Amino acid sequence: MLAWSSPLWLDESWSAMISASRTFTEFRRNITIDVGAPLYYLLIWLWPFETDFGLRVPSLLLSLGASFAAALWRPQSVSREAGLMWAALLLLWSLGFYFTIDVRPYSLLLLLSTLQTVAFVTLLERPTQAKAALWVGLSSAAILTHYYAAVVAGCEGVAYLWGHRREAVRTFPALLLLAPAVAWFAYRLPHLLTYAANSWYEPVGLTDWPRLLLWPLAGTAICAIGVVILAALFLRRPSPEIFATAAAGWIACALLVAAGLLRPMLVDRYLLPCAPPLLLGLAASVRWQGYLPIAAWILLNAGSPSALSSGLRDRANFGLEVPAGQLPHAEVVTWSSDSRGAELMDKRQAEAALTDAFARNGRTVKARWGTDLMAGDGLIWFYGRANEHRANQIRQLWRCRTRRGTTSTLVCERR
Repeated sequence: MLAWSSPLWLDESWSAMISASRTFTEFRRNITIDVGAPLYYLLIWLWPFETDFGLRVPSLLLSLGASFAAALWRPQSVSREAGLMWAALLLLWSLGFYFTIDVRPYSLLLLLSTLQTVAFVTLLERPTQAKAALWVGLSSAAILTHYYAAVVAGCEGVAYLWGHRREAVRTFPALLLLAPAVAWFAYRLPHLLTYAANSWYEPVGLTDWPRLLLWPLAGTAICAIGVVILAALFLRRPSPEIFATAAAGWIACALLVAAGLLRPMLVDRYLLPCAPPLLLGLAASVRWQGYLPIAAWILLNAGSPSALSSGLRDRANFGLEVPAGQLPHAEVVTWSSDSRGAELMDKRQAEAALTDAFARNGRTVKARWGTDLMAGDGLIWFYGRANEHRANQIRQLWRCRTRRGTTSTLVCERR
């Protein structure tokens, strides 16, 4: 209920702004400016309901779809009990549950990654051209939802080539279905590199690992439990197809985490494509190795209820919709950020996001994006600790509210 009634947070406001594009030309411009992959944006643009509640419905349906797919589309090497266990884990996994009604691509990514996992297991069981085409097609769709899915698809491809060399060569034409994902990624690569060079986040440091491994909402927890899963599966190897699938998921997870040590990357929620193959291994390991992996999983997720509650409250306060509701009299509102990535912000897109946030509060204002913080009669400013002195100066002149954190939000109106 907390999530359903929460205002949109900052990333969700971007999805809402793109969904509100009135023409295909405007939609195309918005998705080519954004650094995200386009498939979810296409879905949400075609979705007819634009309220906060309406925009969250697709994510809920997609998350439930992932669990239903795991329960109903079952490869021969997956028992009925393991399939039902896998469906339950997908539904109750803390990070997946966290994004169940997020107006972001994660629920679509979870569904496609689950379908991709099932398709890969069936391909390993009996390789055919049709099964290879299905697996490659779903992999391509997952990559067009989130680029990190390419790492999982690549690891699965290596596993397929390793275990079925002759069949892999024979089904090689299926790779043509990767063409849309490859073409889009090649087209967007210069923009992605520019954004990465000016990103606001830092490489993962050694001091970050206790938080990333133990926080229930961090995808890195799935990598930790993956070691137990693979050990349980390896002891008897009841299904080489499931072991290969879980191993590919864990290797992809490890590669992404290692990359996060070397360059700025978000390595918690973006590990979601690795979860379905690892959770399938977890479900399958119960049948042969008892409940040790499940016990480890429960231990890692013990703090999920409190983490979910605090996480939902924190992210609702980090956005445009809540501050917009705190400026009842301002007519010209400036919003800005002192983060490194702010210089890459598209002015028209930023102003459209703020205009949409005020519209959701029943108001129409003139929105401005820029560094002249006192140009209008209202201000929404996301700032770091280094600019606290500047924030104090503004507080002395304007009526202000402050949400403090690693990145604080200053919301002000002229006196």
